[in-house]
Amino acid sequence: MPLTRRKLLQMATLGASGSFFPNLVQAREKPIVIGEINSYVDTLDDINIPYRRGLLLATEQVNDNGGIHGRPLKVISKNDRGREEDALHLAEHLVKEEKVSLLCGSVFSNIALGLGRKAQELEIPYIVGLAMSDSLTLEEGNAYTYRLNSSTYMQTHTLALEAAKLPVNRWVCVAPDYEYGYSAVANFKQFLSKKRPDVEFQDDLFMPLFGANADLLENRLKNTSFEAVFNATFAKDLKAFVDVGQNKGGFDGKLVTSMLAGQPENLKYLNSHICEGWLVSGYPWQQIVLSSHVKFIEAYQRRFDEDPNMPALIGYILIGAIQALFKKAPDTQPATLLSALRHFYFDSPLGTLQIRDLDHQVNLGSFVGRLTFNDKKNEMVNWFYADGSDHWPPVKEVINRRPDRG
Repeated sequence: MPLTRRKLLQMATLGASGSFFPNLVQAREKPIVIGEINSYVDTLDDINIPYRRGLLLATEQVNDNGGIHGRPLKVISKNDRGREEDALHLAEHLVKEEKVSLLCGSVFSNIALGLGRKAQELEIPYIVGLAMSDSLTLEEGNAYTYRLNSSTYMQTHTLALEAAKLPVNRWVCVAPDYEYGYSAVANFKQFLSKKRPDVEFQDDLFMPLFGANADLLENRLKNTSFEAVFNATFAKDLKAFVDVGQNKGGFDGKLVTSMLAGQPENLKYLNSHICEGWLVSGYPWQQIVLSSHVKFIEAYQRRFDEDPNMPALIGYILIGAIQALFKKAPDTQPATLLSALRHFYFDSPLGTLQIRDLDHQVNLGSFVGRLTFNDKKNEMVNWFYADGSDHWPPVKEVINRRPDRG
């Protein structure tokens, strides 16, 4: 049965279980229960619906293959509606009433940070899914919080090393007006300046999240003599950014480095030739020939009759990591799970991944390449995969920035 948008979001809104029982024998076994909290809001449909489908596909596969030590995996999903206070109440309910063994999820960094603090208070492991805030594994890192997605630090470090090769000196930065945007800009400026002391940053433009205005952006850019742009906007804000170049000529002769613009959910906003040659990070899923990845793609397409994006892959990998964790741990007690997370490796469609013990960050990497305009759409070419472990913050920096490591 196909899973529609309405059904997926209804399941999350009602906190329905995403558990599946392949046979009656397994159904009689006590399930391993985990809690998933996310912001299932309309403005994030391009991210959350595929992410949710990735979770469901992986959970189905776990249970169809006998569960974990013969026990089915039960995922109880809750919708915090983008409100941190709701997320904290839901976490309390999941731990104290539903008796979950682990928490996971979150796309918004501020909510993930709040849940990290709550996980420490409740003494339960929490694995962040999509949120990218550096603080999750640095300034506000704690013994209970782990992160699957690559951090803003890692993403910008990868791009900055490539941007340093561009024959330009004068930059402006454009980003959404919240923590992710501030962190992306600060990191990019730091990394690029270290590699290229000759560069000059002329302006930082922070646009309201999901409210970027092309006219305002154009007016700000007119007052600079920039040669290149670092952009961290996404979704509908990315379209406003592109409009400045397409309709107003704001990027004529300029070089653009755009974080996450090569991801499928963002590429749909890039239907203009002005994106030709942009340096981007993304997810060229059609071109990845790794057999484990091809297997994931085929399973996702067969199950949902659509192509996956990066959030779908992260949702899928998240459940795979949790499955590996419960297989490694001798029981489901939080303290036992925390012990099992040390020196932790797990398989994924992108190969074997690991969690660094120092800061609880997974080495999920980034695909970096150029955009080319073909058949009225842009796609990534000449890309490479940058392993996350090559772009982790240095040990000394983690020790200086993380309170429990100093």
